[in-house]
Order: sequence, then structure tokens, then C-alpha cells
Amino acid sequence: MPWLMTITANRCRTAIERRGRRPIATDFPIEPVEEQKTGPEDIAEEVTLALDLLRDEYRECFILFYQQGLGCAEISQVMNCPVGTIKTWLHRARNEMADHLRRRGVGGEAIVSPDITTDS
Repeated sequence: MPWLMTITANRCRTAIERRGRRPIATDFPIEPVEEQKTGPEDIAEEVTLALDLLRDEYRECFILFYQQGLGCAEISQVMNCPVGTIKTWLHRARNEMADHLRRRGVGGEAIVSPDITTDS
């Protein structure tokens, strides 16, 4: 699950970057902050929820690429679709998942995904 580690690392970088830019309000009493979902289990749960929301083709393509480690050409053969369609589905799946994670407060602005133009 290298993609999960990438998401986690980017989320941490974003949190550290934001922490440095926030002004500290000294005139107001400090209130307890509600715990955010930042642990690996929480992120994995949110990624699973985001996967469940994807269209069937997007989900299958995403799983074959990221969990099974297949290249776009191999996925194209498995799913009986052109390679261009597979690349489009991967792009859309990543965008939809990133949007879902951002809305849920899990994904940072800089969720980076690996280059899918190479066929392994």
C-alpha cells in the first residue's frame, strides 16, 4: 500500500505547513480541540469508504493498479478496454477519492499520485 503511505505523508506535510502559518490568539482562552482523523487506521477506513463510493469500473481499475500492482496495459487486457480508457478511469478514480478525503478532512491539498504513463 505505497499509495496509502503517500497520502499519509502528504497529509502530515500539509498539517505541519498549516501549523506554521496560523497566528496564535493569545487573548482567547484555549478550548479543547476535537480529535481529528489522522491515525493510519482512520485514514485506511476513510480510503475504504472512498473506494466504496467509486463507480465499479473505477474501483476495479484502481484496485488492479494500486493493490495488485498491474500496469495500464495489463489492466487493459484484464478489463478488455483500451489503455487510454484505463488511464482515464485511474485519473478519475484518484480525483474522486482525493475529493472525498478532502471533504472528510483526511486528505491534504497535495495528494500526489504516481505517474501512470509508464506500463510496467
